[in-house]
Amino acid sequence: MLIRQDTSKPTRDAVFEIASAAKIHLDKARSIKDKIPPHVLPLCLPSIPVQCYLERLRRADFNLFHPQLKLQDGFLPSKLWWNRLRKTY
Repeated sequence: MLIRQDTSKPTRDAVFEIASAAKIHLDKARSIKDKIPPHVLPLCLPSIPVQCYLERLRRADFNLFHPQLKLQDGFLPSKLWWNRLRKTY
């Protein structure tokens, strides 16, 4: 289905399920932030692009082939810097 760029409802529903599971894992990881040693927290920075992608995927109605998902996030370096500065992940 993915090779043919299938954008049918069942495919989007499957993508929704996977994205929802990823969001749950991301929220769980963030909920235990206080238990992580401060010097290890920068290792959590990759959660920022994941969060951004999941949000873009949601706005694209979970269509993996939406043109917006192919664009790079020009603000990603700024988001990473800002979150690193604030120690939020």
